[in-house]
Amino acid sequence: MRPILFNGDNYSKEWASEAKKRGLPNEKTTPGALKALVTDRALRLFEKYQVLSNEELKARYLIHIERYLKDLEIEVNCLTNLCLTQVIPAAVAYQQKLARAILDAKEALGSAAVISSQAELLKKILDYSNDVYTACKEIAAGMQAAKALDSEQKKAEMLCARVKPKMDELREYVDALENLVDDELWPLPKFWEMLFIC
Repeated sequence: MRPILFNGDNYSKEWASEAKKRGLPNEKTTPGALKALVTDRALRLFEKYQVLSNEELKARYLIHIERYLKDLEIEVNCLTNLCLTQVIPAAVAYQQKLARAILDAKEALGSAAVISSQAELLKKILDYSNDVYTACKEIAAGMQAAKALDSEQKKAEMLCARVKPKMDELREYVDALENLVDDELWPLPKFWEMLFIC
């Protein structure tokens, strides 16, 4: 038996094309990869070499898919709770602070006050706050829709296709707010602060 050394990067575009050229499966999602465990080919292979019986392999598949669903549900609950109870309130507090500053500048300097940059910042924060709230609602709707499905595999595939991308989108909005909201009002450690924690 010869040792095998693998130096590749399974995440690169080059590997995807190489895998395709070799006829190798290259599943990019957890639900898809888990589904491969219970294909007829996999079931026959594991049983033929007495690695696992069909029942054992199906049981392991169910355990993994249920774990995936439970982990994703926990992530969604933490993420939406954090956004609704920490991020949005901080953004709203900064919106109020900016709005007062704009009104004070107009009052002190009259209508000729140049406040375009503050107004633009306020508009960005309002827009991102709305985006965060909307994304949280869409994520919750996706979770509810998945719960109505009859199979764990279908639930996992729907969450992977519909909820996970929305979670990534939500993160972009929160990252944008993190860069705009006053440090004193932002309740969470910012990325640059975490660099100096260790």
